[in-house]
Amino acid sequence: MKVEITCDEMAEALCAIEAIGLASSILTFVDVGYKIVCSAYEIYSSTTGATQENTHILAIATDLESVTASIHTSYLAVNDAELVELSKKCQALSQDLLKLLRSIQAKNRSKRQSFKAAISAKWSQKEVSSIEERLGAYRQQIIYHLSTNFLCVAPSHAYWFWHSNRTKQTGAVEQYGCSRCY
Repeated sequence: MKVEITCDEMAEALCAIEAIGLASSILTFVDVGYKIVCSAYEIYSSTTGATQENTHILAIATDLESVTASIHTSYLAVNDAELVELSKKCQALSQDLLKLLRSIQAKNRSKRQSFKAAISAKWSQKEVSSIEERLGAYRQQIIYHLSTNFLCVAPSHAYWFWHSNRTKQTGAVEQYGCSRCY
């Protein structure tokens, strides 16, 4: 059994596929346009000239930058060159993220600037996410170093903390007769 397809039938099938592709492209364009318009409205309505997400990221990056700057002179960093190096890299990356986020903020409260900032935010979204991920990795490494330094450098402090809490708990058992506190 042979199936024969004529040129007209083939052309009709290709036209249908092209129509589906065109419709898909139009829907994508409308979706992206809608998101940009919503972001522009959010930026125009905000007091910071940025989306809520970017404002949140800006606050976290600012805090991380100041915390890592203070690590350089901390007691725990004196004995840990890797911690100092990690904090310097994290601080530099935080500053890069802050510079990027500030560059995509609306400069004034106009519709044109808001629209321009929304397009810039959409355009820079992958770069911001990439920097955020790298900062998260630095943050995890810094936490690891700080926790191991605390356990290795200050075991006497940890013992004192444990012993003082145990004494308080034993006193609570004797005073109240409650084993939940022990």
